[in-house]
Amino acid sequence: MVGRREPQRGGGRWSVRGIATVTVAVVVALDALAVLWGHRVAQQHAVAEDRRHLLLVADTAADEVARTVATAAAQVTGLVAGADLTAVLASPGGCTLAIDAGTAFPGARLSVVSADGSIACSSADVPIDGSQPHAGAPWLGRALASDGLMTLWDTGDRVRDGDVAVVAHRFHADDGTAAGAVALFLPLDDVAGALAAGRPGRDAAGDRAEGPTGPAADTAFFLVDTSSRTIASPVPSDEDARPVAGDWDSAEPVVTPDGVERHVVTRPVEGTPWAIAAGSAWADVVAHARSEAVRQALVGLALLAALVGAGFLLHRTVVGPLRRLTRAVEAAATDPDRRVPEAGAQELRRLGREFNALLDVRAGHEARHRHAATHDDETGLLNAPGLVEHVDTCHGGSHVLAVGLRGLVHLDVDGTDLPPAVRIAAALADAAGPTAAVARTGEAVLTVCVSRDSTRDVDALAHRLAEAVDAASGGAVRAAIGVATHQPGTGGADLVRRAATALSAASAQGRVAVRFEDSMHERAEHHARTELALRRALTAGELVVHYQPIVDVADGTVLGVEALVRWERDGRLVPPLEFVPVAEASGLIGALGAHVLREACRQSARWRAQGHDLLLSVNVAAGQLVDGGFVDVVERALAESGLPPDRLCLEITESALVAHGAGGQDTLLGVEALGVRLAVDDFGTGYSSLAYLRDLPVTEIKVDRGFVAHLGHDPRDTELVASVVAMGRALGMAVVAEGVETQQQLDALRALGCDMAQGYLLGRPGPAARLEPLLRGTAMLGRSA
Repeated sequence: MVGRREPQRGGGRWSVRGIATVTVAVVVALDALAVLWGHRVAQQHAVAEDRRHLLLVADTAADEVARTVATAAAQVTGLVAGADLTAVLASPGGCTLAIDAGTAFPGARLSVVSADGSIACSSADVPIDGSQPHAGAPWLGRALASDGLMTLWDTGDRVRDGDVAVVAHRFHADDGTAAGAVALFLPLDDVAGALAAGRPGRDAAGDRAEGPTGPAADTAFFLVDTSSRTIASPVPSDEDARPVAGDWDSAEPVVTPDGVERHVVTRPVEGTPWAIAAGSAWADVVAHARSEAVRQALVGLALLAALVGAGFLLHRTVVGPLRRLTRAVEAAATDPDRRVPEAGAQELRRLGREFNALLDVRAGHEARHRHAATHDDETGLLNAPGLVEHVDTCHGGSHVLAVGLRGLVHLDVDGTDLPPAVRIAAALADAAGPTAAVARTGEAVLTVCVSRDSTRDVDALAHRLAEAVDAASGGAVRAAIGVATHQPGTGGADLVRRAATALSAASAQGRVAVRFEDSMHERAEHHARTELALRRALTAGELVVHYQPIVDVADGTVLGVEALVRWERDGRLVPPLEFVPVAEASGLIGALGAHVLREACRQSARWRAQGHDLLLSVNVAAGQLVDGGFVDVVERALAESGLPPDRLCLEITESALVAHGAGGQDTLLGVEALGVRLAVDDFGTGYSSLAYLRDLPVTEIKVDRGFVAHLGHDPRDTELVASVVAMGRALGMAVVAEGVETQQQLDALRALGCDMAQGYLLGRPGPAARLEPLLRGTAMLGRSA
């Protein structure tokens, strides 16, 4: 029939609205299914995240307990080596000991116990009444029979009920028999509680530093005896619950002795038969997983709904035209040399050109950043990270030689305008060969990496490098070399550190080359521990100043004092030779010297106000001479104390004057401008040049104790001292003799016409209070009968 429309067959296209409706329905259905099965996935993820957190806190707690045990062992060993314990046993009143701050066990107790089991000294309030609470104790018997440090990990404490770990070391009487033992008792009862209170793995605000934030909000700790698989801490009220039940290192929950179902991991405590178990409540883990699954489902539903609508809009306006460009960009992102094709519509061609320009800029930035990260700015040589990377890429047989350059900072730039380090590095590269890598790893340290088959060749190379340094600097720079050889399992960073450690040994021993040995690690660690303790001592008031009188040889009148630093550490005075070299090597000598100078000036000003007009002598280290701010330090110390500048005399050793004469001359002239006196200490101990006496404002000469010791016995020493006295008199300088210990020495100095003297005969160093009675008295020191 004409005009009749036939029904359309095959159906038409879907509308955008229809597609969106179906898509949203599918998304809602899928999201509902996700809620059902997503909880299990979320729970697995939560368990994995919780396990990662528990491993972190358990490792931290295990390390803390291991450090505590190591600190206890070090304190016991140090007390046995450094204290007169037989005198402690002889004291009827007992004494009090201090626990090292690193001993973190609550209730830890340090005691000195005699062989019969009585307590002679303790860090805790325990009765010292002659009783014998430790008589027959197993730990005491083992300690008295052992030659070294003894540790008993789980035993009973007879003084206080509970299980303890005992770290003990015996000490001997004068006749060589075992007089007793020093023991540090570490109670196990509350270790777990202390770890929980410390909350390992959390920052200062109480939030977890790493790991998930939900499931392990509260972590329980247990100290486990791995040999018997029992709980050492906390001690459960039900003794039947003491053994560890089940596998505590699986993903499945276990019931812990506190009756809670927990997810638990254990980590061993190094050096002990213990392990730390950390666990979170399983109910918290499950609850967190459930809430996380629901939250993610709701968020996903909202996001997917929004994306469905936006997707259709973006598909028509943006996605289609950019599809081809996106593929090209993805390929260029993985291939730095590939570029985006500049083809297609005008907008796409322009976008392609701009993207290619960005790729070129990125390549340039990456190259510059890479070079800056691995090279020294001043010289262009490899730096320490660059050298480590180079060593890591080398195969076995590589050797690293750290070359320390003494005198480099004083070497002038020649006409080529090349930095001195570059000239010397070129000489080292020529001596080492074309395959060697040269790096600058310190202000005055060049490090060479070579591949050699023979250690004998490397030793010969070290001497060639020293000769090359000498030739390139015209003899102005001397080399000390540390050698480290690659060992299986040794990385580049370790090899470079070993070479630096060997270099420190070569510099300290005055040798051209020293090869790294394992024992150097122990010395380096001792140096690091001493440096750390010294830094704390500078702020904790442990560094004190003692004073030794300086007297007139003619009549014994006290004319002045020398200020000497002492370190009050762990109940004993540490002599300067044990910590001053560490301060010099670590750069702390400036702060140490400034502290001594301030304290000594204040004390001298107090004496002056009491009517004792004394000349104060203070030692100055070589490192202070080249410190640009030293003159200001002296000026501030004088201004703060009110001490007149002419009552202060700074003592510099003869070796420091010769070694740093050029670098420190301006400093000494600046000190002279303040009106301060200058003395040469240890005069005559190895340098024959006296030019510094002419060029520097020296007002006093101190004769080294080595020459004074043989006065009256060795005519040669008598003639030497007589010559120094005569020279000082001719130059208008006062002469002070050090180390006077006998009347015969003092009489000889008086006969030679020496001006002043100091030594044990005239007064030992001591606190200011010990010297004041001498200053108030009328007796003359050292007068012959």
